[in-house]
Amino acid sequence: MRKIVEIIKDKFGKQGIDKLTALLDIEDHKTNLSIATNLLNQVEVDAETEAKALEIIRRVSSTDELLNLGFKVWLEDYEKRRGSKNASRLTTSDINHMRVHFHINVLHVTLFSND
Repeated sequence: MRKIVEIIKDKFGKQGIDKLTALLDIEDHKTNLSIATNLLNQVEVDAETEAKALEIIRRVSSTDELLNLGFKVWLEDYEKRRGSKNASRLTTSDINHMRVHFHINVLHVTLFSND
């Protein structure tokens, strides 16, 4: 999805990105979660789209313990970047850092769950 957003942004600009926001309403296969994170990571969105994307991330990730752990870190990072006047979109290094945190959380839940 990251590559799709990148290509649409490069080829079609804001008009293409505006069309992608319709995917925020598709819940099948967590499409809305995927597009929400990719839009927020890669492009400038208006306040309404940002609020909707953040609500989706919070709501969908709260339905699954592993998603909740991973997106807790993602949301904290997003809020830090958003609050910074010099905030920029995620770099490959940022994404890899978040993946490591997510996998550590998954491993922790797997090893220490009481099921």
